[in-house]
Amino acid sequence: MISNIVFLVFFSLIAWLMFSFLLPKVEKKQDYKKLFIFFLAIGFFLLVNGLFSYLGMSGLMEAGNTDPIVDQISINEKLDGDGVIISGKVSNQNQVYYDDYAAYLDDLGLWSPDRLWIELDNGEIAVDNDTYQATNWPVDSLERTYLQINSPVTIVGFVKINQIDQSRLIEADIIHAGSFESFVSRSNTKLGIAVAMTIMNLIAVIFIFIPITKSLKGMRTKELT
Repeated sequence: MISNIVFLVFFSLIAWLMFSFLLPKVEKKQDYKKLFIFFLAIGFFLLVNGLFSYLGMSGLMEAGNTDPIVDQISINEKLDGDGVIISGKVSNQNQVYYDDYAAYLDDLGLWSPDRLWIELDNGEIAVDNDTYQATNWPVDSLERTYLQINSPVTIVGFVKINQIDQSRLIEADIIHAGSFESFVSRSNTKLGIAVAMTIMNLIAVIFIFIPITKSLKGMRTKELT
């Protein structure tokens, strides 16, 4: 989300500066052509940025409207590659780091076990990767964010089937420290930002047609003179 904001501000500012200070001084057809291509490229980048904002908005809406999986039976019914949202708690069978940290994030990166076990109703499921995004994790006195044993978690990811024993594993995209309700509340906040970003990118794309049109008009005028 931050990258979307940075791209929007950066490209909009560059386009405004070029439109306000450079375009009025152009006299040659070749210079108009260069600016036309430049503004066209800016418009394309803003359109792509808006598309990513829209996709993020759609994903957040879907996440907020999906009931989480809380039991092992439901996991076992999923196929390989199925997307899931899981609500459970960090199992006490995980190896701990320091006090009761099952995983933590410091300046050197994320420290997570090869398999992070999550307790569900009637069973447990393992997160099989350490490339997930840690969100809402508490912070200790050493500025480390951590995940405690027995703490509630919400996991967004997809199902992997172990080819050896056909058991289900989870490839996590996000591990949120907190209940599903907490996750939905956070998602709704981000959803509002995503909606605003989508609209702002669309407005920027519309306005970029002004310098595109003026550059094209300048090219055609110079062709006639």
